[in-house]
Amino acid sequence: MWGALIGLATTVAGGLLKKKESSKQADVSTQNAEAMQKEADYQRFRTSVQLKRNSQYLSSLLGAQRAAYAKSGIQVDTGTAMQVAESSVEESVEDAMLILQEGEFNVQRALSGVNMYQQQAHDISRAGTIQMGTTILTGAWDFVKSLSGGK
Repeated sequence: MWGALIGLATTVAGGLLKKKESSKQADVSTQNAEAMQKEADYQRFRTSVQLKRNSQYLSSLLGAQRAAYAKSGIQVDTGTAMQVAESSVEESVEDAMLILQEGEFNVQRALSGVNMYQQQAHDISRAGTIQMGTTILTGAWDFVKSLSGGK
């Protein structure tokens, strides 16, 4: 009887230990999800900074072009000067679209990681609970069988 009781206590302790181990693993996955969320937030910030810099560069470029043409006595709102300015704007818009696409891709990749790690944490936690319950129930069943003479 004492042996069976000790066996049951050991089984319960083992089940609880399995649950604790799975909780630690789930915590790691949760921390990874949080890190990926920070990565997504960083990518959003980085994209906004790049877009701002692109806009500032375009303004500076257009200003420099106007100043250079005006200094040469060329009218800046017609002809070749206007075509150069329009071309600069078109290139800047294309750059902005590339920045947005790359930024969105990086955000989506990070958010995919968030979802994966959150699901992993959930699955690990659930599996740990099931494992703990199975271990404890098996121990309890073995204890009951030993009390009834192994029948």
